[in-house]
Amino acid sequence: ITLASTTNLAVGTVGAATGINSAGGVDLTSGGSIAVDEVIAGTGAVSLTATNLTVSEAITTGGGDFTASADQILITAQGGGNNGSVDSDGGAISLTSSGNIELRQTSILSGGPAAGGSITIVAGDGLDVLNSTIDSSTGTGGALGVGGGVNLQGSSAVTVGAGDITLDGGLLDVIIDNSTLNFDANNGLISAIRDVQIINGSSVNSQNGFNIIITADSDGLQNADGRGTAVGGVLIDAGSSVVSDGTLTIQGTERVGTPANSIDIAGGLSANGYIIITGATNTSGGVNLAAITSSGGSVTAISGGSLSANGAINGGGTVFLEGAGDVALAQDVVSGDAITVSSTAGAISQSGGTLTATSGGGQSVLLSAATGIGDSSPIQVLTGTLAADNSTSGALQIASPGDVALGTLSSTQGSMPSASGLQN
Repeated sequence: ITLASTTNLAVGTVGAATGINSAGGVDLTSGGSIAVDEVIAGTGAVSLTATNLTVSEAITTGGGDFTASADQILITAQGGGNNGSVDSDGGAISLTSSGNIELRQTSILSGGPAAGGSITIVAGDGLDVLNSTIDSSTGTGGALGVGGGVNLQGSSAVTVGAGDITLDGGLLDVIIDNSTLNFDANNGLISAIRDVQIINGSSVNSQNGFNIIITADSDGLQNADGRGTAVGGVLIDAGSSVVSDGTLTIQGTERVGTPANSIDIAGGLSANGYIIITGATNTSGGVNLAAITSSGGSVTAISGGSLSANGAINGGGTVFLEGAGDVALAQDVVSGDAITVSSTAGAISQSGGTLTATSGGGQSVLLSAATGIGDSSPIQVLTGTLAADNSTSGALQIASPGDVALGTLSSTQGSMPSASGLQN
């Protein structure tokens, strides 16, 4: 079925009790708006092209692709008896807009029982997903990509199955608000030109050994907020979490607002593989961490400013913590190999917990600072072979409730120097 109009197109009943019912495909083209009720395509594809597109009832293809292109797209199941949704049963789904795309209390499904097809939703002026589901299951093998201008809100869920899911809103920030991203498939990339925010009980999860990469300030350039430096950081608030069955990498430069830290993590981070957190050079802020656990790999956190570990740090392998400014530890730091803590221009302090290097090839604790190591309160080291070097000023104080040996140690990461015994 093909319908075309140079102005607005409103379709009531074509070949069905309501909406459009075709044994093959459906192609609707309008030079103005398209408002359409239910569309059923038996075996063919569905294509909708308009200036403004509103879908308020179900669109179903029997395995064919669904393509929509418009300056503004709204798919809604909210209010007034609306039941807008898209279900392609294995076909690919593509929504493209030079303006805004809004998904409101709806579902975008590309699989089941057939393996899910790819889902691509790309807007030029924001992609707003409110209490909606985007799902390419069943099956596995798809990849997740989330770009700037994506705003997930109100218990929205994104699940990757066999089909890739690509979401991009064409703007600066990625905001995942009270929502869930799950992928049991390929690696997941969340990337924003400016900030990435995972907030209000949101979760990002991977399964089957796949990795998660979160990158803020992806272009490394000044953005449209009047600052003269690169801008973009990562916020994961209390109650939110990122859980990777593979590795986890987080990178940021400087969050918008105050404080202008590179990375603020108050929620939980965990991975089966290594965890790397990097905050670029930023003397006005730094990196703040909560509890971090890598069950099978190393934990590395590097800050161009200060580094505050406010939660317990547990690494199955080495733990490496480095800040250009002060490094503050508040809870236990435990490594299955070696622990390195370094402040290149500041001090190392500890308000709680101990440093514990358990069984492993390294089994060492290496501390290096410029203006004090435990200056106001001794650093508690439980086990390991210890070496510490404080180069410029301040006191060096170490206390041990366990068995600690003094040795000559060196680090293979960052700017950490070698140290022999205790040097102050």
